[in-house]
Amino acid sequence: MSGMSEQSERVAYIIGNGPSRKSVRREKLGQGVVYGCNLRGREYEPDYLFAVDPWCQYDLVKSGYTGQMCFTEWEPIPIDVAPEMIMAGHIPADYQQVTMNPEVRDTAVSWHFYCTGEIHTFPADGFWQRNTAYICYVPATANITHIPRMESSRAMMLAPTGAYALQHACQNGAERVEIYGFDSMAGNFASESKDYRSDHTDTDLSKRFVVYYEQIMADFSDTEFIWHQAE
Repeated sequence: MSGMSEQSERVAYIIGNGPSRKSVRREKLGQGVVYGCNLRGREYEPDYLFAVDPWCQYDLVKSGYTGQMCFTEWEPIPIDVAPEMIMAGHIPADYQQVTMNPEVRDTAVSWHFYCTGEIHTFPADGFWQRNTAYICYVPATANITHIPRMESSRAMMLAPTGAYALQHACQNGAERVEIYGFDSMAGNFASESKDYRSDHTDTDLSKRFVVYYEQIMADFSDTEFIWHQAE
């Protein structure tokens, strides 16, 4: 990133939303690149904020967040293509339509839409409704970079946000990565650098995601990975 020394870019901090996140203070992290996941900076603004789930992406755009955001599956439609032109031919007639931020339509540069189905996984707060087409207008102030989807033949589901942030940090040349706020995942890895402890169980939800982290750590075997857990 501009304004950062080459030395500071060698260290990265990935901040999730688990219990060990509470111990993190930006001023105590030292020099390095800070990656946030899903939620806009509550205590501070990270250098990169990653979001995979559409409801997180829309929430960030709607909030007016202007920091650097990195989204997967993000291919917005130019604003000169009216939503009515697209929705009429692609959305079932019985679907309701919800615009997340209609107040910015007149100044938006693009828009994005997402459709839920009858069977869908929803966040606990009921952000989405079933059988609904959601439209989100993208203002010129939104600083969003599209990140290609991560693939794994061993995975049982799509890659989690933290894996994208971790991969990005490694690709950007981080030699040491400290990971906070991934407490369920951290139990699968030793707290020391690069040592993997394969003691996760089939009942652990993180089992579904661990293959992505394994692959990244294998691809960047010279990188030091430090997984923190809440005390």
